[in-house]
Amino acid sequence: MTQVRQGAVRDDAGQRAGQLWRQRMIMVIACAGTFLVILDATIVSVALPRIGTALSFSAGSLAWVINAYTLTFAGFLLLGGRLCDVIGLRRAYLIGLGLFIVARCAAGLATMPAVLLAVRAAQGLGGALLVPATLALLTSLADDLELRARVLGVWSAVGAAGASLGPVIGGPLTQWLGWPAVFWVTLPAGLAAFVVALRVLPPAGFVAHQRWWSRRPLLPLSIFRLRQVVGGNLIMLWLGLGFFASPVLLSLYLQHDLGFTPLQAGLGYLPVGAAMFVGAQLAGRLTVRFGPRVVTMISCAVGGLGFALAAILIAGRQPYLISVVLPGVLLGLGSAAAFTPITVAATGGIPAGQAGLAAGVLNAVRQTSSAVGLAVLSTLAAVAHSQAPAFAVAAGCLAVAALLAGLIMPGAHSPGR
Repeated sequence: MTQVRQGAVRDDAGQRAGQLWRQRMIMVIACAGTFLVILDATIVSVALPRIGTALSFSAGSLAWVINAYTLTFAGFLLLGGRLCDVIGLRRAYLIGLGLFIVARCAAGLATMPAVLLAVRAAQGLGGALLVPATLALLTSLADDLELRARVLGVWSAVGAAGASLGPVIGGPLTQWLGWPAVFWVTLPAGLAAFVVALRVLPPAGFVAHQRWWSRRPLLPLSIFRLRQVVGGNLIMLWLGLGFFASPVLLSLYLQHDLGFTPLQAGLGYLPVGAAMFVGAQLAGRLTVRFGPRVVTMISCAVGGLGFALAAILIAGRQPYLISVVLPGVLLGLGSAAAFTPITVAATGGIPAGQAGLAAGVLNAVRQTSSAVGLAVLSTLAAVAHSQAPAFAVAAGCLAVAALLAGLIMPGAHSPGR
């Protein structure tokens, strides 16, 4: 009898160890998918001048190398999030990642603007299915506020690492190997994540699987009655309008105004990226201690201060250390720290079977604000022949986000309805 009990205990321990390993691998591939998507925008931003020259883009159309991706991405994120609930997270992750990888490879082979923009749009479709799946996978692993905040803190830190490493990686690749290398460099990591996902993701995912012929609506509007969903997404909108154009604006400022090479521009962005990583790392612990509302308010205020300083110092033609590093550390630290508490608030207390939709809504708002912000702020910078007005507008957007957090975001531990 004792031997039977010992065997049962060993089997039980083995099952727990196997389950823990699977959960860790799911977290790894979810973060990997997020990293690849976020890395895309910043790694391409450094290569924009070389892409424009090589493929004969006009000055006004060059930003569409990024916008063709981000607009398609944002436009289909809501549908992508809902499809995660309908077809299951395994299928959604694999289809999204597969399309994303293939499109990136094709982008590196483009020989004319129309081809590059078309495959960038296809890449956006893949990302629109991939990102909600990654966020839904992570939120499904964490039930309570503390664990959710820590998991999403890691997710935000990985995203910040992708944003910060993009220019650092893209600069040397563009200068030494040419602009196509910025699209091909992520192929090994993408393939590795795909293989791991095939092994560790269960067929039905982590949500109740629904059949295509289910009578349930594809887009249940009841989710928009939740206070935390509406409030979190509204704040994300203003944060995204101000923040996401900053890597492109800084890259163009470093290369066009300060005369940096792509390599120097990539390295020059490193202090900003490091600050973003630190902010994202701290955000999870701060959210647990002080609650989403307080952390969002303070983070957006710090980020807004950084953007305001950048506007003033760039207009004053100050050198790199003063015009980029000083304000860049503040805007990177504050902006990156804001994403975790906003995500915690906007995805907490979601009804079963709608985790993918909630993730899709949040990411749709995030990417729509990114595309609109980039289009508006880059146009403003081009018309003014200076990035200073664009940074001033970004500062105002983050100030609005901080104000809204204080007014409409639920309290420390209440999801609110």
